[in-house]
Amino acid sequence: MANYTEHYQLHQWEGSDSFLRTDFNEDLAKIDNALNQLAGSTLHIASGSYAGTGEAGAEHPNQLTFEFVPKMVVLTVDAGQELENGTVLVAGQTRSSGMGTSYSGASCLNLHITWSGQGLSWYSAQVDDQLNKSGQTYRYFALG
Repeated sequence: MANYTEHYQLHQWEGSDSFLRTDFNEDLAKIDNALNQLAGSTLHIASGSYAGTGEAGAEHPNQLTFEFVPKMVVLTVDAGQELENGTVLVAGQTRSSGMGTSYSGASCLNLHITWSGQGLSWYSAQVDDQLNKSGQTYRYFALG
């Protein structure tokens, strides 16, 4: 007679036990289900950079696509040894005025954000506000 594991009740046979193929199939189904649940709870992380194109507005949005559904994305201006203005975007958020070292007009990004599947896009009226100044490097970090 088989014993069973504590957490998933998988069969554990002794040398003298007889067993059936259905026992193996039952155990494999439990393992498959447990792995599937685990895969869905994995934290995904991505980071990278993009170069600004100098275009702005609803007709020229920036966009990022990931291998997972992003829940949070951080965008920053790469100023060499330091990171400057930027923003933190949270899934479902449709507007952002950004974050920075001051609350002057220069740090208000006024972004319009769209989330779609495994990506997002954003735009603003000005290239600096859109984080898309020509030749400027921008960094991103995403969690999903």
